[in-house]
Amino acid sequence: MPLRRITVMVAALTLVLTACDSGAPPGGGASSPPPDRGLPTHSDALVVGLVGTMTGPESWRGEDAYEGADLAIHDLNESRGEDRRPFQLQTLDDRGDPESAVSMIRDLAELERTVGVIYAGPPEALPDAEAALASRGIPAILLYGDLYGAQELTAHTFQMGPSFLWEARRLASYISDDRGYRRVGALVEESPEGGTAQSALQSALRDLGVRRAKVVRYQPEEDDFSAVLEDLRQAHVEALVFHGSPPGLSHLTRSLSAMGASYRTTDGARIGSASRRVRTRRKGNDYWRPQVLAFNSVFSPRLQARPRPGTIVAATLARGVHYLPVPGYQEFRQGFVDWWNTNPTGWQFRAYDAARMIGWAAARATPNQDIARVLETMQNERFSATNITLGRDDHTAVDQSAVGLWVVPRGGIQVRERDIVPRNLPWVPLGRGFALDGRNTDVLPEYWRYLFRDPPPEQASAPPFWKMRFGVKTGFDDPIH
Repeated sequence: MPLRRITVMVAALTLVLTACDSGAPPGGGASSPPPDRGLPTHSDALVVGLVGTMTGPESWRGEDAYEGADLAIHDLNESRGEDRRPFQLQTLDDRGDPESAVSMIRDLAELERTVGVIYAGPPEALPDAEAALASRGIPAILLYGDLYGAQELTAHTFQMGPSFLWEARRLASYISDDRGYRRVGALVEESPEGGTAQSALQSALRDLGVRRAKVVRYQPEEDDFSAVLEDLRQAHVEALVFHGSPPGLSHLTRSLSAMGASYRTTDGARIGSASRRVRTRRKGNDYWRPQVLAFNSVFSPRLQARPRPGTIVAATLARGVHYLPVPGYQEFRQGFVDWWNTNPTGWQFRAYDAARMIGWAAARATPNQDIARVLETMQNERFSATNITLGRDDHTAVDQSAVGLWVVPRGGIQVRERDIVPRNLPWVPLGRGFALDGRNTDVLPEYWRYLFRDPPPEQASAPPFWKMRFGVKTGFDDPIH
């Protein structure tokens, strides 16, 4: 039954008031969870904790997480047997502070009823909670960031998003093999997460023989990139890879526009890869119009400035859960609309899957069994948009082959879904960005019948990317996608 939408701010305020009434410090403590929406408070309910940034500049993380997790708890309770204990979501706002986040996870771990934690806060904080998680045998699932690439996933932490290593390989392949750029720059956030993204990109570029990678770091609170971009202009970079938040991409888009450096076409972006005559002229005129590429975190409807056509983002096909006609996507989308009365255009599906994963493992665990060890036995389970397989040495919910490229399409090119995708979420699949060999798609065979024209049988060779029914299907010689 559709229910009115309750914002995360209300949930966070309820938490603060509850904490104050119980004598706990505002924003911390987990001894008195607020009641779940639409559910009675059960003294025997199993608690699924959500620790995330609900307020402040990074609140987009917590808002999406809350919406997805809230629906998942509802679905878990709707489908549970009469003899099963209900689930209850406990939301805690870390306000973007790593120390507060770790403290809150420890508070949740002290509750005997807690069966797992969904984490949407500063990624670098999560490994510090391993001892508390291990003491209770409960998992914590990271929604944003890459602890796998940083080699910091622990025995009780799991990761929903793809590794920056895999995203960087797709981006580097596009830069080198697809566009043939020779000068590459990167603008990365001054944070541990930014350091992981930088290392992944530099490694992927080196593997393809691209050695001129100019890296500039910026402070997360930066809202005008003009000064830091000057170093990249002087380096004559043709491709500019961005790591940061959705607001950060908006600041970058505006700063490039103010500098007269907005991307137009691939030929217009060339400097080092242009002919000698063009290269000399453009260097002399201080010419600069780089193509922008980005890691997955910017793929959000919370953009304040529309990215230029041709802007590339590395992300999985599941990022199109808000519109692609795959039955599993449609099922999740309809359930979300029924619950929230809006389309799941953000990262809600990751939190939904994380909560369902915890519920799946908790239902199968025996008394006093380590729930994280049970979660490691998950094989090919799908809750929203991702088929999830885990293992003792595999704590990532998506595989490397699932990562592809999305693009903001240019005007005039035929894109079937142009009038479907939201204006503030303009990316569509770049067909050849989901074909690592440059021809045949990497999209799972079970999706071919919904996404391709004249699909072959699932056991046959994969169809070519230009038979996709959605996205951009142009070849390598296109001037702009």
